[in-house]
Amino acid sequence: MSIKNETIDLHVWDTSGQERFRCITRNFYRDCTGIIIVFDLTNTQTFKNVQLWLDQINAEVDDSVTKILVGNKLDLNREVGIDDVQNLMEDYNLPYFETSAMTGGNIGHLFTFMATILHDKSMERTGASTIDFTRVESERISLTSSGQKSPKKNQKVKNDGCCS
Repeated sequence: MSIKNETIDLHVWDTSGQERFRCITRNFYRDCTGIIIVFDLTNTQTFKNVQLWLDQINAEVDDSVTKILVGNKLDLNREVGIDDVQNLMEDYNLPYFETSAMTGGNIGHLFTFMATILHDKSMERTGASTIDFTRVESERISLTSSGQKSPKKNQKVKNDGCCS
């Protein structure tokens, strides 16, 4: 990605949140600079697992590692309540995005946000600049925004994709 006229390489590993990978995830944390924790907005159990993952991550990495919380499947009927997400964001001090892997919604914003933070932290470590969150703030999801409302639980959402 190009961030502030510099090329940023993002190396992404996906453990799919599956228990069978939990024993090897410590190897993924070693030397990482950013972690994206994704849960399924249509499945409350995946959201409940987020706290377990965050506790494990926080035990393995220091506070300098950027962590972002992501609710995926924005295009489908949500089960996970906004209040629950807001509480978790506040408890762990995490930025939050809602995305749709199927439609690509907010995926670009998510990776641009992560790359910008990692770039700015790298520049800060070398004394070159400071982090400017105001530039990327507009790309974060605001749960109190008066913009487009999320569908209510059990509300049908038109889905023109292949997986409807």
